[in-house]
Amino acid sequence: MRSISLLSALLALVGVAQAEPTKLVVWGMESNAESKDMDARIAEFERRNPGIDVSVLSMGAGGMNPQKLMTAIVGGVPPDLVQQDRFTIGDWASRGAFRSLDDLLAAEPKDDSLTVRKADYVPATWAEAVYEGKTFAIPNTTDVRYLFYNKALFRKAGLDPERPPQTWDEMIAAAKRMTVRTPSGGLEQIGLIPAFSQGWLYLWSWQMGGEVMTPDGRKCTLDNPQTVAALAALVGWYDELGGVNSISTFAGGFGSEEQDPFLSGKLAMRVDGDGFLNVIARFKPDLDFGVVPAPVPRDRFEHKGAFKDAETWVTWSGGHSFAIPEGSRHVPEAWAFIRWVNSPEAALIGAKAQAAYARGKGRLYVPSLLANLKASDAVFAEYRDSLPPKYRAAKDTAQALLPDTKFRPVTFVGQRLWDEQVRAVDRATRHIQSPEEALKQAQRVVQGELDAAHG
Repeated sequence: MRSISLLSALLALVGVAQAEPTKLVVWGMESNAESKDMDARIAEFERRNPGIDVSVLSMGAGGMNPQKLMTAIVGGVPPDLVQQDRFTIGDWASRGAFRSLDDLLAAEPKDDSLTVRKADYVPATWAEAVYEGKTFAIPNTTDVRYLFYNKALFRKAGLDPERPPQTWDEMIAAAKRMTVRTPSGGLEQIGLIPAFSQGWLYLWSWQMGGEVMTPDGRKCTLDNPQTVAALAALVGWYDELGGVNSISTFAGGFGSEEQDPFLSGKLAMRVDGDGFLNVIARFKPDLDFGVVPAPVPRDRFEHKGAFKDAETWVTWSGGHSFAIPEGSRHVPEAWAFIRWVNSPEAALIGAKAQAAYARGKGRLYVPSLLANLKASDAVFAEYRDSLPPKYRAAKDTAQALLPDTKFRPVTFVGQRLWDEQVRAVDRATRHIQSPEEALKQAQRVVQGELDAAHG
């Protein structure tokens, strides 16, 4: 049977040197000066499997060039393994580009420390890698989105930094208090840019109870009343803070790293992933900041009406996953790599290397969230007590939000859906169209692709 033969091949890899080393080609990963975590995991894998040499290659922006990947797969010369943005897995799977991993999962031993188990993963991250009932990738990294706020700017505006906003109206009221203009009327400081960084419409829509696709993936529902209401709120926020044109002009002067607007005091609040903690730790570790779950509509916060039984807080996650392309020449080796690199043991080895590197640079090490809950918990338990209180509180909040996080729809039109909601926000905030008109137009585009595929 296929599963038995794959398992036999997999188990034969451990600790067995081959006459000719197998070159395992992995796309979407990059070894550089800051990648000590990944480098350590790979080095330990090679030590344990001396017959395998791992070759990692970054393939363009975001670590992956879709055109090069598809060309390689169609041409019969794919990489053995790819680390891929998880929300695109459904699209790739629909094209037959990635192999199902169900046979490998079925062959997993029950009592192995490296066993890949669905139950060990954040539910949203695993579900995002499943297309039409089949698992096409194993989640690797993840995050949560929440609100970062500058406590010093709260105090300067006469706000209590220990009472951050919890509702939309509180958030915008605070943002207006912390928005400062120059004598000529331009922006000098802004309290919030609603759609900046990770303040995407998806978040605000989910907080209203909106869903942009039907569960069967056949119908786009971008113009549902809840998402329309969320976009209307977003438009109103931009208008109250000075208008999208004025805000865009101001944001055009933002820098990165040390010149990031949140670090430099130009932006008082931002919705971002917990990974932004590493930016703060590296470039302005003494920044007086706090984090809270992203503020929600007041009715949700007070559990009124449609939100009577709803969870108070809503967040969502992105991240990467490992997928094996169709035509991979080294499936057992690729699976062995996935099993190892996602394990709690590998996570601790990687974290130790990254922490040592950070200390050597005089930096604070802030562990990242992982899709494997056991691995994430192991690393956090090891380094939690070494974190300063504000970083520890931020990671505690992230850990608490993670189990119930949401994820983008798994569909072959995922990228189109994403692009169209971004365009709808732009048209609505610029008052080119009403929120409802903008979302109806976006929905028509996405539905056209769905109808063309389904007939």
